[in-house]
Amino acid sequence: NQEPHILVAGTSGSGKTRSGLMPTMLGLWAAGANVIVINGAGSDFADLAHIPNITFFPPAEERDLIAPLADFLDATVRESLRRDHVLAAWNANTWRDLPPEAGESGELLIAVDEFLAVILAADEVKQAIRASRQYASQAEKRTAVEEIDHRVYRLWYAANRIASKNRKHGIHLLLSLTDPTGALLGDYGMALRRQCLAIAFRMRIADGSRKFLGVSSRDGYPQGSVGLPTGQYLANLGGEIHRCVSFFPSSADIRQFVQTRAPQVRQSTLPPLLQPPAVIEGQWEIADLLPAATADQSLADGLSRIEQDARLLQGQIPQFRNITAAGRALSEAKGELGDRVNPPGRSIRDAEAAIRWLAAQGDEAAGWFVREVLE
Repeated sequence: NQEPHILVAGTSGSGKTRSGLMPTMLGLWAAGANVIVINGAGSDFADLAHIPNITFFPPAEERDLIAPLADFLDATVRESLRRDHVLAAWNANTWRDLPPEAGESGELLIAVDEFLAVILAADEVKQAIRASRQYASQAEKRTAVEEIDHRVYRLWYAANRIASKNRKHGIHLLLSLTDPTGALLGDYGMALRRQCLAIAFRMRIADGSRKFLGVSSRDGYPQGSVGLPTGQYLANLGGEIHRCVSFFPSSADIRQFVQTRAPQVRQSTLPPLLQPPAVIEGQWEIADLLPAATADQSLADGLSRIEQDARLLQGQIPQFRNITAAGRALSEAKGELGDRVNPPGRSIRDAEAAIRWLAAQGDEAAGWFVREVLE
């Protein structure tokens, strides 16, 4: 329980899922924990299907996971409060100290693959709402957007609450994030990172990797985890950076491990509060919300949100004296500035993420802006 919560970052193909999440999930399962897997696609963890004490959320698009995942994490917070009373009743310091006669299930691991993708999917939904013609007024649109913002807040709040309060309750978080930057994580995400063990597999942006690990360019890893071979990672353990390597378990490895350890694993049921939904219905059909031309130009072409923002800013970067000017230009290009002089904080963070992404792709103007303005 020294590091009960883990954030695993990395780019696609870096090994964060197979070499980062999978061994951790199997290790805690073998130690008697119930494992709950939230994976939008539902396919990356197929080798864990039908294993006792491992429960899957129904597969769903990231945007449709926002509400049920927020509800589930809220329920986890309530479960932690219940566990407080159980520990007090049995005079136990931690969940592992409970005697068998307490009749409680084991520890709990909540594994969310691509947690940041669920958060960022909210921006896709909000953009579609703003462009939609299905709402009777601008006030209705604002209400719908505010509802999405509140759900995202609930996700961050519950995750931070779990990370800060659940060391003794036997509830663990394991979240994976694809190429997080400080701008993408925001204040809530960085607060969560400070409460968790940060593990960085190969990432694309050095500054984002360093901020995720909590180091500067002068601490011996100026590139952060950029360029690491697949399966290797950096971990911030007590303020010290360690370079590590994990293994890549094959399907046969997993089957053999499960067959060997299953006889020693006591089967238990999840607490009633934490039963996943039987099905997750699609709440947001983006193509239905958007006018056809808008859908064709942005969301239907498969571009990520950062890439869309980068397209809007590319070519204008030499004109920006500061990141606020970049945020203003981005907000204006999206039609979000309105009568305001200063852009919203979200637009500034999105502009920084887009410029850093362009710099990582070799854009000279973006590279200059990162070096001279952002750093």
